[in-house]
Amino acid sequence: MPSIGIYPGEMDHPGGGSILIDGLVRHLVANLGHKYRFVVCAEKTSRKLPWLDGKALSVTRNPRKNLWERLWPRNSQRTVPPVPWREILEKNDVEFVLNLSPFECLELTVPFIQFVWDLKHRTDPWYPEFNRRRDWDDRETKLQKILPRAARVIVGTETGREEILRHYGLSPKNVCAIPLPYPDHFDSAKASQRKDLPEDFLFYPAQFWPHKNHFNLIRALGFLGSKYKIKMDLVLTGSDQFYQKNVQSFAKKMKLNSQIRFLGYVNNTEIPGLYRRAKALVYPSLFGPDNLPPMEALAAGCPAIVADIPGARDQLKNAVLYFDPYDPSDLAKKIFDLLKSRSRARNLVKKGFQLARKNSMENYVRKTDAILQRLFLEKKCWTE
Repeated sequence: MPSIGIYPGEMDHPGGGSILIDGLVRHLVANLGHKYRFVVCAEKTSRKLPWLDGKALSVTRNPRKNLWERLWPRNSQRTVPPVPWREILEKNDVEFVLNLSPFECLELTVPFIQFVWDLKHRTDPWYPEFNRRRDWDDRETKLQKILPRAARVIVGTETGREEILRHYGLSPKNVCAIPLPYPDHFDSAKASQRKDLPEDFLFYPAQFWPHKNHFNLIRALGFLGSKYKIKMDLVLTGSDQFYQKNVQSFAKKMKLNSQIRFLGYVNNTEIPGLYRRAKALVYPSLFGPDNLPPMEALAAGCPAIVADIPGARDQLKNAVLYFDPYDPSDLAKKIFDLLKSRSRARNLVKKGFQLARKNSMENYVRKTDAILQRLFLEKKCWTE
């Protein structure tokens, strides 16, 4: 049985990315465990993966304590370097690695498949989030090392595939588009019973970055009241990435702060219930093409109104309403249209469930396995 390494990454911070990656690891092991011996590379500081339950080998990069103690016997406080992943993978006879972490470079000698979510540092390099603490340089340095050496690169849309080919000049046969999978437990969630929620509200789960476009969402809330005479509350969740104070100050300036609830970070287990209770997801983010919250909303049966950015229609088809993210009045109109038409909302929910079933975790794993099988077929040309 061939050994496959899985690297979930060092994503200690919670969020949609961790939900997706944990779900992928779980389904890879559950659905392909009869074909491969999986070796899950768990960083010492990473979240726990208790659901592996002996179905896959979990390895960590334990420090070489004995050697280090011999070299520095009197300094127990010195940082001990971990064993390189390449040594651990070679020791376990791993033939291919699935690197699920988009921007982490493992310095591997083992062939690997790289998963990429977006290249916005290339398409929108001037945004503030890429010009703090050398973020642009860090992303670009890692991708320049990772992408040309990957056996395959997997993205979620054809738009993402075209961006990879345009910016990094890879061979077209090495870049594959597989629609991101929808979470598989959101449809069974119950509506949130939190007491601090308004009766009716729009929902936007997003960390506070400039590209999340909170300002135009707040402007749209203003248009909804002034033009359509609808006073609708807005619930915002997500951790602060240096920009929340700006958003709160703008909401106060627009005299809409009483309609906006800032809940901060909300545990991943609570998110499905918020979708189930919300009137709609509003998603004005300017970055893509792969975005997780609209997929979560559709899987939870929550109608979604989504920014019409490159790749959005590729990902979400006709299961959402689209709006111009640079025009708050257009977003206000789409919110009004959805709130006034229950049949339209029901139709979107129906289409969302259909799309979620089509792009399930099982289908994603099956297509990933097809790529692995192709690589093993090639490898037979020089191995037994």
